[in-house]
Formats: sequence, C-alpha cells, structure tokens
Amino acid sequence: MKKSLLLSALMMFGSISICATPQENIHISQSVQTADQYRMFELLEAICQQPRSSNLEENQEVIQLFTDKFQSFGYETHIETFDVYKQNMDSYFFGDFFDFNPYNENALYTSGNLIAYKPAAVDTEKTLILSAHYDTTTLVNGVIDNGSGVITVMEIAQLLQNYELPFNIEFILFGAEEYYLTGSRVHIYQRSYEDRENIIGVINIDMVGDVYSDEITIATPDGTNTRWSIFLQDNGLDLTNNTEGSSDQYPFIHQGIEAVLITDNKYNSEWFFEENPLDILDMELIANLVDKLVQMISTMDISNINNETHFRDINPNAIRLNRHIIPTIDNPISGYRFVDAKQQLLEDGTKSEVFLNFENDNGDKYTITFIYGKTVESTSKDYEEQLLLNYETTEINENSFTYTSYQHVESMTVKIYGLTSQMEQFTNELNINFN
Repeated sequence: MKKSLLLSALMMFGSISICATPQENIHISQSVQTADQYRMFELLEAICQQPRSSNLEENQEVIQLFTDKFQSFGYETHIETFDVYKQNMDSYFFGDFFDFNPYNENALYTSGNLIAYKPAAVDTEKTLILSAHYDTTTLVNGVIDNGSGVITVMEIAQLLQNYELPFNIEFILFGAEEYYLTGSRVHIYQRSYEDRENIIGVINIDMVGDVYSDEITIATPDGTNTRWSIFLQDNGLDLTNNTEGSSDQYPFIHQGIEAVLITDNKYNSEWFFEENPLDILDMELIANLVDKLVQMISTMDISNINNETHFRDINPNAIRLNRHIIPTIDNPISGYRFVDAKQQLLEDGTKSEVFLNFENDNGDKYTITFIYGKTVESTSKDYEEQLLLNYETTEINENSFTYTSYQHVESMTVKIYGLTSQMEQFTNELNINFN
C-alpha cells in the first residue's frame, strides 16, 4: 500500500528469512460467524512463507493457488499480463500517469492481475469491483501488506458464490502495486470507455486487521466523504470514514470512477522492514469486516447511488486524525470553543467541504470551511528538490487563504466566516503551522 512511495522505494531490494509462528498465538475467536477465521488463517499461512513477487515467473505457485480457489467457487478466471518498466518518483508524480515506459527501456519483468468473474443473475453490464494486491516488497512476507487484503477478498468471494445478485462482480488481485500501482494503472487504462461507464464502484482492501489498529475504516483520497463512501455506509457498511490513503483504488479515482480503500486507521510501520509474524492480525476483526461486506454487497440497492448530496455530521476525532487539517479544532481563537463539524458532499461527488463551527459565551460564532485539492504542477521536475520544500501559502486575503504542499502534491483552500479580524491576525492566533 502506498502510505509512502519513498518507503516503498526503500523496500525494493533485500531478503528475509521467515520464522513459523505457533498457531496458538493467533488472534482467532471461537464465536460462530459467517466468515471462517480458520480458513482465512490457513490461506494466510500458505501465502506468507516468503515475499510474494509481482514477477509472474517467480510467483507461479501462489497465483495458481488463488486461481484454483476462485475456480473452485465456480468463477471464471483469467490473468491480465503486463510488462513492468523502470519508473521513479519523478515519472510517477510529474509525468504522464499512463506512460508505463517513461524512459523507453526494456521491461524489467512481466507481472499480472488475476481476475475472477461472478456474473449477475440478471442481464446487465453493471459491475462491482472488489480488489486487493497480492505482491509484497522484497523485504517482507506481507502478512499485513497485503496478505490481510487477499484473504479478505478470497473469503468474500467464497461466501458470495451462491448469491444471485443484480450486478456482476469482478474480484481482482492486482500485481505490482508496490511498484507505483502499475497493475491497477494498466488495468484501468486497458478497459474500454463502455466498461468504465458500467463500473458501479470499487472497494479496494489493503492492510486490515493489524492488532495495533483501533479500527478498520473507509479511506478516501483526502479523508472526507465521497458519494461512494456515503452510499456504502447508507447500504449497511458499518465503518467510519476518517482516513486517507492511496492504493490500487487511486487509478480508478483518477479516471472518475467511484472507489474507496478499506484499511486500518493506523498501522505498525515496523512491518514494512522486517518479517511479519502471523499473529499480528486479529482474525476476528477481519472476519467481522468480511461479514459486513458480504451483508452489504448481498443487499445493496445500486439504483440510488447518485442521490447522496446531504450534510453529514462527522466525529471530531476524524478531524484530528486527518493530517492535512491546518486550522485545528484544538486551538480555536481565544474565547471561542469548538461546537461541531459537518461535511457537505460536493456536486461532483468526489469529496466533501468540511465545516468547523466555533462559538463564544456571547453567542458570537465563526465557521472555518475548507476543501482539499490536488495538483501535479510544479516549478521543478526534480522531486527530490520538492521534498525539501515546506508548505507554501499561495494566496491570502481577508477571509480565505490557499496553501500548497509540494511534499504531498496537494493544496487546500480555507475560508473563514463570521470574523472581522484580518487573516494575518487569524493565522497568528490559531498558530497555524505550514510544516
């Protein structure tokens, strides 16, 4: 998962030795559930004995294992092969997003996406995509990243095999996620316009069930609600949306397709650099996630997917968790206190405007609103130089300012209503930090 592409770059080379973990240490609940925790653990144990390469020649046994399982559920399968070429931060962030050979060199290796197809019970082209990436970096055996996502998708596929649904499902195990999302970028690039138009949405699962996590959440590009995240929650997916993250759902979002990431709200970064013992996963937590997704998928009504436009109250803890929010609710202007937070879905459904409301004892109020943005423009093509830059204020006036973070290739516009003080005074009192 791309919590940090720099982190992934550090992991491209190396090897590890894997130690077996006693099964009695595994977090498995004995309570009766639809999802089979032991079945999921057995698959996890089978695929996490060593790093999983995205090179098909080096990973044939694991790919065949996944293929055999999907076919045993009655699904048609095929492998979408593609060549992987040299890329780096500069080409990924500042080049053509769909230029898979930016340096015009020979292929490094051939990878592949494994796709299993569950047809609808009715005549329709509408398709839900449920995905996870199977590859790891060369440093780790990938229990959390992303054996956890793979066993979740496989268990859902098994439990849904006998359901008659009014839409198709594609279960996709992506290759080369750990190399600049190559597998998912190639996949969406190769889909026809008609195919893209028929995608209901994407649910991508990456890094779930870490025992160090507080909860499994819905993640969007900026941590705010989207039309798709609201739709999933309204159709019974009992997960909060307070996390941001980038994984194989992002190329779909890039092309205007509804997509979310299901992931832990926090993780232990040590597992990116050393072997992953199997007991770092809470199997009951993953089983609960499987049950929630199966229940939602089996009952969701896709006819009202475009009807999500209303305000949503949001948990203040979600505000604190989001690392981008500069006007923090913990530091209001002197004499004011935080009242509540709301989100309003934007008309295009891709994100929400956030409203933070404050009040003093005299009943005076002010509201901070902000909308995140994205930019790939830069004054320099050298990404290493960009990493040395801090946040830069790009626009400031009486009641709003826009700042840009070159480090994260993002921007945010903030507006303040209900105050007569100048913006400079406001930023000083709020102790806004652009680092």
